[in-house]
Amino acid sequence: MKDQKIELRTTLNLLSRSFDDQYIQLKNDLNKWHFEMIEHIQDMYLNTLIELDTSYERLDTFRQTLYVLLDDERLIDKT
Repeated sequence: MKDQKIELRTTLNLLSRSFDDQYIQLKNDLNKWHFEMIEHIQDMYLNTLIELDTSYERLDTFRQTLYVLLDDERLIDKT
């Protein structure tokens, strides 16, 4: 009976170790994925800011061009 208990305990320990190893591996994989996603989100954020800045510069250039054109039209109308 005692040998059987020892054998069962050993078997349970082996099974438990396997599950522990799998758990640790999954946890590590999840942590890796988590940090990759954070990095990806930060990259997307920076790219969006760059695109926004570029768009703003283009819009401002367009606005300035319109002001110049409107001012030129006023000058033409006066003559």
